[in-house]
Amino acid sequence: MEKESNSSIFQYKYIPDSYDYESEIIKGMSYDMFLNIQIKYRESLENILKKYVDFIKLDDNINNLTFPVPILNDLDYNFYHKYSTLESKYIFLRNNIHVERLDKTDISMINGYIIDKELLPENYILSTLDKVIFENGNETFFGTPIDSNKVSSQSLVFEFAYNDRECTVEEGKIIREIYNKIFAILKSNLENNMNIKISTIVNEGFDNSLKQNNNLVR
Repeated sequence: MEKESNSSIFQYKYIPDSYDYESEIIKGMSYDMFLNIQIKYRESLENILKKYVDFIKLDDNINNLTFPVPILNDLDYNFYHKYSTLESKYIFLRNNIHVERLDKTDISMINGYIIDKELLPENYILSTLDKVIFENGNETFFGTPIDSNKVSSQSLVFEFAYNDRECTVEEGKIIREIYNKIFAILKSNLENNMNIKISTIVNEGFDNSLKQNNNLVR
């Protein structure tokens, strides 16, 4: 895979360390294709999630607080935030999209949907989901390797992200109550409707593992 891109839409490198870069699928891709396949798969998956969860309504739980909850201004280097289509300022899908586990027929098919600017079929996403988004092993760290970022490898992982450094101690307590409520809604709606385990992590803005020489590394 070519890890440099001349495309103006990609201002950073996105090279998570859990991918198998020795796979023939990735070796045969340009860097732009590597990104675009993931973006299309992610967009299509998130479209399914929005059938069961109103993410805009979830944001209202935050917007209706008596104080503003500061967002993380990290779109220049955070792939998961930059290309989210969940329409939330705070809630993001955090799974990696393991394109190297797809075959050449899959890649060719997805490229066709990219060209046609259409979403991938729901039955295709659901039939390949476990293979594409699950990590190896029993547990995986997303971000800094601390216990709060360790979740089941076989789960759909959501991140609640905000800038805690701009909040007071009391505001932080209220925000934690809100995101625990939001996580409960996500688990209830999605585990029941999609028959998949839901895991959650919180990004309070202290995690620099996503930015290392302008690279995403996890």
